[in-house]
Amino acid sequence: MANKPSGNINNRQFRDDDDVLKLRAIFIRYIRHWPLFLASFVIAMAAAFIYYKYAKPVYQITATVVIQDSDNKPTDEKSSLVVFQELDNANAPKVVENEIEILKSYKLVKDVVDNLQLWTNYQLKDGLINNYDLYGITPVKFNLYNSPGPISSKKLEIQILDTNTYLLLNEDRAVNKHHFGDTVTNNTGYWRIIATNNVKQYIGKTIQITLKDTESTILSYQNSLNVEVKEKPGTVVDLSVNDQNVKRGEDFINYLIYF
Repeated sequence: MANKPSGNINNRQFRDDDDVLKLRAIFIRYIRHWPLFLASFVIAMAAAFIYYKYAKPVYQITATVVIQDSDNKPTDEKSSLVVFQELDNANAPKVVENEIEILKSYKLVKDVVDNLQLWTNYQLKDGLINNYDLYGITPVKFNLYNSPGPISSKKLEIQILDTNTYLLLNEDRAVNKHHFGDTVTNNTGYWRIIATNNVKQYIGKTIQITLKDTESTILSYQNSLNVEVKEKPGTVVDLSVNDQNVKRGEDFINYLIYF
């Protein structure tokens, strides 16, 4: 009985052994760098955790209003927005177009920003990475009475001692004690810090008050504001604005409508 040829089997075994040697060589080559791989993995996971925990989401706040033609109403009853009354088809596009221009106008946005003092931001100091936004629940309110010029970006830090007093932590690390309501004078101008009804909850806490450039704040909200007709032709208008704080965005939209 003739023996079967074994050439193919030997060649296959040779290739298998060669593949094993190649894999072993690759493994040995890279295993020497395992500390670098481990460090990279740890850094990537830490960065993902920090981003997930501290990244500030941006919310879109929307509202829908119905435009009315106020020419047919008495003066004391006229309102530019939010009256459920249809316009005649001929006047509707023009009236709606005018109202959209008013809503997006610099003057109206400025009035809302100034009324809500959106150029002032209050945050609870919470470590080095993130501070907690206190809009709507702030324990203090900053009132600027006189400024030598346009409001520019500036940060103030105060530590609340009790319901009557606070420490002003200056940039030069000097500490001054003040009563709430005291008039303070510095390069920002004449201003006061007033305690709100929430002050008791923040005794011993450090509050960061950030003053933003008013012009930049107005332009930022004006650019973020989106006003468009829901259906053309029509009198229903959708308004939306993006903000990191939902309450602040809601207040901006509401004041814009009813101002």
